[in-house]
Amino acid sequence: MKNNQLLILAGLLAGLAACNNVQVLDQRNDGQIALRTTVATSTKAAGLTTDALKSQGFHLAVFEGPIAEANVVKYFEMDMGNDQYKSDGYYTPYFWNDKTLHFYAWYPISEDGTNGAGTLVVNEDSGYSLTYTPAQSAALQKDLSIAYNTGTKEDNASAGVNMNFRHALSQVQIVVNNGSTLADNTVMVKGLKVGNSIKSGTIAMPVISTEAAAAEGNLLTGLWSGNVKTATGDKNIQDYTIIHESPISIARGTEQSVMGAGGNWMIVPQTLTPENAWDPEKGGAGECMYMALLVKLMQGSATVYPSASTPAADKEGDYAWTAVPIPSGSVLEAGKKYTFTLTFVINTGNAGNRISDGKEILSHPIKLVVTVDDWVEVSNGEVLY
Repeated sequence: MKNNQLLILAGLLAGLAACNNVQVLDQRNDGQIALRTTVATSTKAAGLTTDALKSQGFHLAVFEGPIAEANVVKYFEMDMGNDQYKSDGYYTPYFWNDKTLHFYAWYPISEDGTNGAGTLVVNEDSGYSLTYTPAQSAALQKDLSIAYNTGTKEDNASAGVNMNFRHALSQVQIVVNNGSTLADNTVMVKGLKVGNSIKSGTIAMPVISTEAAAAEGNLLTGLWSGNVKTATGDKNIQDYTIIHESPISIARGTEQSVMGAGGNWMIVPQTLTPENAWDPEKGGAGECMYMALLVKLMQGSATVYPSASTPAADKEGDYAWTAVPIPSGSVLEAGKKYTFTLTFVINTGNAGNRISDGKEILSHPIKLVVTVDDWVEVSNGEVLY
């Protein structure tokens, strides 16, 4: 009976940019099905890791057919975590039947908005779709990840079921480049913001195995719905803001991430349409998505920006906000890391772009350079001894 016990062999590939470091769990040698996971070292404090799965767990729902089918039979559903984890894997108390079973899993198990957390709503009547709102604080955000696969007793009683988790959100990082030609020029970054981002959306469960080659692209991106701006209420938009206790200093000719210890933002994938993107014909009014920095520009020991002419609404103490819009047509896909490099090319001491009350954006002294990196997923290389 041991060989028929249903175990989940999950390659939880939650890699971010630096994926050459992996954690490999011990394996048993007695022929039982075991779970072997390799998880890339995360570049985000809240990113999915092996330890996070063991301590926080993931949710598993198993059906005797595709979850979207009418009257599909649920075989079992449970949380997987420390209680099910042994040195060689996760064990469920269930056994294989003669059906093709469909395995759906997600992390985190739940979020209820308590103490600044995000919210996760499981829509059981809609094929177990997940309505998700990330936390506003980068440090509290979770790396929403989803896995799907099928298995049978004949094919998987010995080999196990590989559950390959894929990132459902977009990761956003802001890098500041001091491109000034002025000697002794320093950019001091006290805060940063992504303004008017889509707040929440609903993602359906996959219909293609998340370990399949087709999943290497934007498999999860196309499963999102409701991730658009609305006309009423909070309009389904939200600002994500970080204020540092101590400013980050960037010398002339250098660049660095300004995200801080909380790590990069995880936000709902979205496409910027004319309704929620920069419209120069409106003079910068409206609710375009933008990147903003709370900065002070120094020339030696003298403050260049903010100056006496900087609007009071833009100032916060010795610093002031400066911003750049994200143009219409920009796409943030699930499972991709977007690095926005904001390059200060000011050579006259004019800080230009200003943001007033989070709405108005003027002139363009900041050059926006966008690069896209796939979150690299490490080959899990399961071996059953």
